[in-house]
Amino acid sequence: MKVLAFVLNPLCKVILALERRTADLSDCYLGLAHISFAIKKLLQFNSEFRNHCIEKINERFHEFDDDIYLLTFFLNPLFQG
Repeated sequence: MKVLAFVLNPLCKVILALERRTADLSDCYLGLAHISFAIKKLLQFNSEFRNHCIEKINERFHEFDDDIYLLTFFLNPLFQG
């Protein structure tokens, strides 16, 4: 249950952030980054589930593989690079 909560917590936060009226594309990109970080921390937990999640997140990141999308991410005031 702790592992499931660890993975679902960032997902819930991202969903809530994207439901705001002020949500934009950079919020979605940031959300994917947070979810990816949580999945990556699951080193030895159910490798099949982990690999499936990584595969799906990589598909979504490829959709964002555009300079304009990356620019919105870096211009986001929440970005702390």
